[in-house]
Amino acid sequence: MTSLTRTPLAAIHFNDDSGKHIRVYYQAPNGDIKESFYDDSLSGWHPRPENTVGHGKLNTGIAALVWGKGTQIGVYFLGDDGSIVERLYSAGTSGWTNGGMTGRYHAAPYSRLGALSIRNGQDIHIYYQDTNNKLREFIYRVPQGYLEGTDKLPVALAGTAIAAVANPNENGQFWVYFQATDLKLQEYWCNNNSWNQFALHNSNQVYPPQAAIAAVAWSNPAKTRLLSVDQNNKICTTAYDATGTWSPTQELAESTITLTDLALISAAGGSQSAAAQPALRLYYQNFGARISELSSQDGDNWSVSQSNIA
Repeated sequence: MTSLTRTPLAAIHFNDDSGKHIRVYYQAPNGDIKESFYDDSLSGWHPRPENTVGHGKLNTGIAALVWGKGTQIGVYFLGDDGSIVERLYSAGTSGWTNGGMTGRYHAAPYSRLGALSIRNGQDIHIYYQDTNNKLREFIYRVPQGYLEGTDKLPVALAGTAIAAVANPNENGQFWVYFQATDLKLQEYWCNNNSWNQFALHNSNQVYPPQAAIAAVAWSNPAKTRLLSVDQNNKICTTAYDATGTWSPTQELAESTITLTDLALISAAGGSQSAAAQPALRLYYQNFGARISELSSQDGDNWSVSQSNIA
């Protein structure tokens, strides 16, 4: 089944004894959430048209998390009633089931989602937008269970993309990226429960309302890449390499469809050599409903690696 044009996108990566695995989640025109997969042991990308993750409200957000070396996957999206749906996959089981988050929280009908995992799935943070356009956080934490998150996140542009990423070094830091009401991109940074605001003022790009935003962090100390799409439908990248400042935003050559979504992962490991770090992968739409993949081995130079994965 083909994807929805301007489908929401999410992606995960994990390694196990058989190598590297990537999963990309997208929405079909009928609202079903679908999965396309890559495994080192197989050749190329493969859709799972028979495997529906769940059914979601059209044109809202998808977020995905993985933990336990791929034995547990969580996919999050909005149901038709605006409630946040959690669908879980556990290795050795036959399909997807509802998680305990399903129906507990309601978002604005246009909300998109961000998600991050700390402590190997023991601490899950979900970000969404309420009907007052304020960004919200809820947390599932072992052993406490469900918790309300911070109230320090601001009012943002209605329907903003939300990207959330944890420091890979498990040091209590994580970041949330979104589009402010003035259309500029902003970062909220949490360091051991203390939140700080950082506006990405060094960007010269002009972003349309509801521009795509994706982020990833890797290495020690952490390096970050923030990818977005500007008013020219060009993919843009902004780099933070532990220098204390963000580098100027660079516009890449690749074009997208108007208001494409983005999904970004670090897919190092598996059958790749250590020299191939960080092996970033970006998923987006560039022609009609076609989902394509850009790759980068250094976080700075990007090229098309797959032209049609779903």
